[in-house]
Amino acid sequence: MPARNYVQVQEEHYSPFTLPKLPLAFILVIYARQSAKDAPIKNKESYDMQTVELVTYGRDLGWTEDDKILVKIENKRVNGKWRAASGTLRIDQREGLQSVVWLIESDQCKAVLVWAVDRLFRDEDMVEPAVFVQICKKHHCIVLTHDDFFDFSNPKRDDRRRFLELAQQAADYVTKHVKGRMIPAKYKVARRGEYDGRSIPIGFILHEGEKRPGEYTPQSEVLRERIFTRFRELNAQFNLLWREIAPVRDLFPPFPKNAVGVKGYMKEGPFGLSRSGLEEVLTNVAYDRFWYFKEKGKSAILIPDVYPRIIDHDDFMFAFNNLSKTTLTGEANEQRKMLHQTRFTRVGTKPVIALLDGIVTSPYPGYHVYVYQRALNTSGAGYVIRGPISSTIDYDIAAINVSALDNIFEKRLEYRLRMFQATELVRAKAEPGKNQEEIILSYLKQFQESIKQSNAGVATQLEEYIQEAASLDKTLHYGAAALDGPTILAYSTRLAKLNTTIATLTKKDDQAGKTEEALKKNAKLLADASIGYNSLTPDRKHNLVLLMTSKIELVALSKRWLQLTVEYSPFLSLTVKDIAFIWRSHATNGDWTEEEKALLRRIYSQDRETILKTFPDRGWLAIRRMAVSLGLTRPYQFNNSSLQDDHLSYNDLKFMQENDLEISENEPLKSVWWKKVTYEKNDICRRR
Repeated sequence: MPARNYVQVQEEHYSPFTLPKLPLAFILVIYARQSAKDAPIKNKESYDMQTVELVTYGRDLGWTEDDKILVKIENKRVNGKWRAASGTLRIDQREGLQSVVWLIESDQCKAVLVWAVDRLFRDEDMVEPAVFVQICKKHHCIVLTHDDFFDFSNPKRDDRRRFLELAQQAADYVTKHVKGRMIPAKYKVARRGEYDGRSIPIGFILHEGEKRPGEYTPQSEVLRERIFTRFRELNAQFNLLWREIAPVRDLFPPFPKNAVGVKGYMKEGPFGLSRSGLEEVLTNVAYDRFWYFKEKGKSAILIPDVYPRIIDHDDFMFAFNNLSKTTLTGEANEQRKMLHQTRFTRVGTKPVIALLDGIVTSPYPGYHVYVYQRALNTSGAGYVIRGPISSTIDYDIAAINVSALDNIFEKRLEYRLRMFQATELVRAKAEPGKNQEEIILSYLKQFQESIKQSNAGVATQLEEYIQEAASLDKTLHYGAAALDGPTILAYSTRLAKLNTTIATLTKKDDQAGKTEEALKKNAKLLADASIGYNSLTPDRKHNLVLLMTSKIELVALSKRWLQLTVEYSPFLSLTVKDIAFIWRSHATNGDWTEEEKALLRRIYSQDRETILKTFPDRGWLAIRRMAVSLGLTRPYQFNNSSLQDDHLSYNDLKFMQENDLEISENEPLKSVWWKKVTYEKNDICRRR
C-alpha cells in the first residue's frame, strides 16, 4: 500500500486579548465622513483627524506603501465639490461607503480604518450596521479605530455586540440629543421670534448681541426702489422686472465680513439675484415684518412685528398678491395673475411623433418640457418649457418646433453612433470571428459587471429589510389584538418605510441583474442603429435614445436662444457632454409700442450700429420693415455700416461673442452651434 502524504493545515489561532494579524498584503481603506456640507472647511480639525492623522496611523501599523492605503471621503464629490453626508443614510445612499463595501466583497480590502464607529453609522433602525458587520465577517475584514479594533471572525471576542452597541449610541445621539434636545430648543427660540440659525433675508442684518434682525440700509434702499417700487410701476409684469434685474450682477452691496446667517458669496462682494431669487424676495413675508415658523408635522405660523419695516406695506401686498400661490393665511390666492397655463391637446388631433417626448427635461425645479399640439397639422407641434409661473415672455415660456429639435438632436446622435461604430471596429480586431452584435453584447456584459460593483451590499441590505418587513407584517396580521394603539402605529409606520426602501433596493438590484435577453435586445438595437439609424421605427429610435443618453436638458437662455445639453450613457465611455446653442431667428420680440415707433423716427437717420443698440432685441431686418411702414428714410452712406447678418439683433451678436459662437462671412448664418465639454462623472450615471 503506497504511503499517504498529509499536508499540514495552518490553523488560525484566536485570542481575545491580542490585535489580530494585520492583513498588510491587502488594501487599507480609510473612511471619513462629516455630516454638514461645509464641515470639512469650517471644522478642519475634525477633517484632519479623520484623514491626515489616520493615514499616519495606518503607516505606523505597517501599511507603508502609498498604493496600499486608500482614503474614501464621503463628503467629496468626483467633481471636487463638498456635500452633506449624514450617518443616518443607508449604505447604498452613500457612494463612499458603498465603494468600501464593494472592496470588501471583492476581497481587495481586509481592513477598514475609521476615527470612530459613529463615522460609519448613526442608523436609528440598526439594520445598516448589522448588514455591514455581516459583510465584514463573511470576508474576514477587520474594522480599526484610533483606539479600538473589531474582528468579527474571532469567536473568542464579542466584537459584533460591541460594534452594534457603539452604533446604537451614535444613533441615540441623533434621536435623544439632536432631535430630543437641540431641535426642540431651537423651536422654542423660534416661537419667540428670535434668531434660530436661519438665513437672514437681504436687507436685514443680525447685529452682535441682538436676538432679532435689524435693517441693513445699503441693501434695503435697493429693495425699496429697484425691486418693490419698480414692480408696482411695471404693473406686476414680473418678466419686465426680471429683464431689468438679470444683467445686474452688482445689484446689492455685500454684507459685512462678520455678518451672521448669510451665504459666503454675499460677504465677498456685490451680488445679484437669480430669477427664482427675485420671486422669493417679492413674496417673502419678512418684508411685511412677519417671522415665519414651521415645526415638523405642524402647520406654519406667522409671528408679526419681528422684522423692522423696510418695505411699504401696500407695495409688499401688491407684489405678494400678484405672485404668491397662497394668501398669508394659507388659502389659494385668487388675485394671483401669473397662473400656470394648463397643457392640452385638442380632441381629435393626430398625435405628433416626438423623439424626445418624456426624455428631455428642464434643469430648474418646477420647470418641465412638454409637447404641445393644437392643430391637426403635426408640423405645428412644439417642445415647450413651462415653469410654475406663466407669462407672455419667453423666459417663462420657451418653444421650439418638434421636428426642428428632433432633427438637431438626431444629427448629433448619428455622429456619436459613428464614433461608437469606430470603437466596435477596434473591438472586432481584439475579438476576431465574432459578428458586430456579438461584440457589442460582450461589451455590454462587461459594463453590466461594473454596475454590479457599484451596487455592492445591496443584496445583503435587501435581504435584511425583507426579513424585517415579513416579521412586522406577520406580527400586525396575527398579533394586532395583543398590541396597544401606539405600538400598532409604530409598527405600521416602520413597515411602510421598509416597503418603500425594499422597492428602491429591488429596482437597483434589477438594474444590476438585467437578463441575458435584455442585453441581447440592447446589443441588437445598437448594431442595427450603427448600420442604418434611419431605418429604425420611431419606437426603436426612442428606445435607442434612452439607451445611449443619461440626461437631456433644454433651457431658455434668453429671448431667442435655447441650450440643449446631452449627457451620454457611461457605457459609451465618453468623457464629454454635448451642448447645442440654438438660435431661434423667428422668435418674436412683440409688437412695436408707440414709444418705440416715436424713438425710431428720431434716430433713424443715425448709423446702423447706434440704431441696433437702441433696439437691442430687434434685428436690422425687423427695424427696416417698421421704418418702411412708417415712411422713414436715411442717408445712403449709413445703409451698410454694420457687418452683422440682417436677422441678428445687437443682443444676439453680444451673446454669440460671449459664448465664442463664430460667424462666417462665407456661408449663410446657421442656427445651431455644437460644443463638447469635458467633465468628470461618476462610474455609474443614472437617469433622473
